[in-house]
Amino acid sequence: MKKGTETKEHDVEGALAAALRRLGRERPFETLSVRDIVREAGVSTRTFYNHYRSKYDLVIRFYAWNDEAAVRAARAGAPLPPWPEQVRDGLVRFRRDRAMFAGAMRDMAGPEGFGETLLEHACRTMADYAELRTGRPLPDALAPVLRLYAAGVVRLVCEWLLSPALQSVDDFLGVLVAALPAPLREILL
Repeated sequence: MKKGTETKEHDVEGALAAALRRLGRERPFETLSVRDIVREAGVSTRTFYNHYRSKYDLVIRFYAWNDEAAVRAARAGAPLPPWPEQVRDGLVRFRRDRAMFAGAMRDMAGPEGFGETLLEHACRTMADYAELRTGRPLPDALAPVLRLYAAGVVRLVCEWLLSPALQSVDDFLGVLVAALPAPLREILL
C-alpha cells in the first residue's frame, strides 16, 4: 500500500470513528444506522463497507485502535505494554463511552453482532500479545483456553458496563487478571 493511500485510509477510518462518537453521544447507539454514520462522516456507504462489516465492527475497531496500535508498535520494535495495562486502558475507554457500548450490547447475537465482534477482537489481541511476548504463535492447544477465557471476559465486561453499581476499573481489572487461566497467565503476564 502506498503512503498516500495509507494516509487516506486512516483519514476515512478517523472520520467514521469521529462520526460514530458524535452520534453515539447524541442518541442511542441502537438507533444509529450505517447510513447515519456515513452521512455524518461525509463518506459513501460503499467506503464504509470497504473498511467494516457492520456498525458493530466499527464500534469495536473504534475501541480497539489503541490495542492494535500497541501491537503494531511492538512489531516495529517498541516495547509492548504489559497486558494488564492494555486491558485497563480498554476498560477506561469502555467506561468513558459507556452509553454507546451499552447500546451496542443490546445486539449481542449473530456473527455480525457486538458480542461476537468483541470476542474476535479479544481473541486476536491476546493471541498477538502471546506471540509478541514469546516470539512464537500461540500454541494450538491453548487456542480453546484463550477463547473460553475471552468469552467469559466479554460477558463480564458487558455485565460490568450495564451494572447500575459500576465497580471501579482497577477492581474489575483485578477480577479479570485473577481469572486468567494458568497457561495463559504464564504467557501474558
